[in-house]
Amino acid sequence: MSSLKKFHLQRKRKNRKFVKFLLGISIIVFSLFFALSVMQKNKINELDRQISAKEEEIDKLNLDIDSLKKDYKSRNTDKFKEKIARERLKMLKDDEYLYEDKNK
Repeated sequence: MSSLKKFHLQRKRKNRKFVKFLLGISIIVFSLFFALSVMQKNKINELDRQISAKEEEIDKLNLDIDSLKKDYKSRNTDKFKEKIARERLKMLKDDEYLYEDKNK
C-alpha cells in the first residue's frame, strides 16, 4: 500500500473519532442546557406561586385596612362603642344571655 493510501486511511479514522467526539460533546452540552432549562422553569413556577400568595395576602390586608378606616370614621358613634364592648370586652346587654358549647 502506498503511503498516500495509508495517510488517507489514518485520516479517515481520525476524522471519525473527531466527529464522534464532537457528537458526544454536543449531546452532553444539549443535555446540560435542557436540565438547566427545566430547573429554571421550576424556579419560575415556584416564584409565580409565591407572588400569587403575596397578592392574596395584600388583598386581605387591604380589606382589613378598609374595615379599620370605616371603624375609625365611626369611632364616636354609639354603634361602634357597642361593637367594641361586645367584641373586645365580651359585654352583653341586660336582656341577653351567653351560651357556651361544652364540646369545645
